[in-house]
Amino acid sequence: MAGTPDGRGGARLREARLAAGIAQAALAARAGISPSYLNLIEHGRRPATAPLLARLAAALGLEAEALAARTPAAAALRAVAEGRLPPGALDEADALAARHPRWAEMIVDLDGEARRHARAAAALSDRMAHDPVLTDAVHEMLSTASAVRSTASILAGDPDLDATWRARFHASLDAESRRLAAGAEAVAARLEARDAPEPATAEDHAARLFAAHRHRFDGIEADGAAAIPALLEGVPQAARDWVRLRLEAYATDAARLPLHRVDGRAIPDVWDAAGGDGPLVLRRMAVADPDAAFVEVDGAGGIVAARAAAGFPVGDGALCPLWPLWEARADDRPVEARLEMPDGGAWHAVAAAARQAPAGWDAPAPRRAAMLARPADAAGGRAVGPSCPRCPRTCAARRAPPAAGAALDSPPSGAQGDPAG
Repeated sequence: MAGTPDGRGGARLREARLAAGIAQAALAARAGISPSYLNLIEHGRRPATAPLLARLAAALGLEAEALAARTPAAAALRAVAEGRLPPGALDEADALAARHPRWAEMIVDLDGEARRHARAAAALSDRMAHDPVLTDAVHEMLSTASAVRSTASILAGDPDLDATWRARFHASLDAESRRLAAGAEAVAARLEARDAPEPATAEDHAARLFAAHRHRFDGIEADGAAAIPALLEGVPQAARDWVRLRLEAYATDAARLPLHRVDGRAIPDVWDAAGGDGPLVLRRMAVADPDAAFVEVDGAGGIVAARAAAGFPVGDGALCPLWPLWEARADDRPVEARLEMPDGGAWHAVAAAARQAPAGWDAPAPRRAAMLARPADAAGGRAVGPSCPRCPRTCAARRAPPAAGAALDSPPSGAQGDPAG
């Protein structure tokens, strides 16, 4: 108990004293403090320590809790400071809220505003990385800009160009400039949109639901499939069957490998508990670690599930062919690798594959492969990227030029190195 941390607590002390018919000087003497200090406490200008509060309450024949009170501003201020200040310093929030309530309210408001801006920035970053409409618009704009540059270069570099051809190039330059302006307007409109685009498919609705819950459903973790109907509220009827299937698959994972058997454990320690189902282990590890990147692909390389992490984007298109994900899928064995993204960030990745069902006489066995990537302490490792269009590296696996017409890097050392880094 910190004491009387606010004006209302001090007022309550004063009311209790008056109700008991005790003079301020008399109560101060019983508590062993000066009357002036008691006056400051009663007017919310000084806090009372827990021992002092106990003495004051005893002198009034009350429990200490009867005098303690915490304003909403003080509680909110403590919530803001939680995790940012040592526990012992949190009690200072009570005194600050009592002595300077407007400053306390401003700090709380600023914290809320900062959190809103952070969420908006994260949402915008995610849209820029994964919004297919925005990606197409940017690529179209960059392609048009390249055409404008080429045409202008021809006109500037050949002063003796035939008049007919010069006219054609001028007309082309005019048309491409208009396309560039239209593309820029489309990108600006997309970025300025306050609301995310409405989901168009059942998978879009599933992706939005999983993202809204940060890919972790505590209700399903606790109650299993019984929690699914509540999660489906608000999902359009046409998309419910598919979203239900996704949630039922999550519930099956949770039943097979509860999070308490995953949290804080190394992957090899969990492996046996999952019966050697590597993708299951990595899926559950991703649920337990919200800061990890995760991707799962089917036998054709199509993305089944994906979650990006700060510094490790996972797009909805082609993935980097140098990720250990593909080695695990090809060899049916777990693969570990230390990776280095183009920004220099180091990551530890684990990939594993499994067959979903045994092969029939004339039927293939569907397969899936998954990869979990976590930030690593040591720099270096295999040089990889997010996907070819978004990667500036030069490597033997590149199959598309980088977006934005950026110059390719020279081949990085270790690009084809040991998977373990």
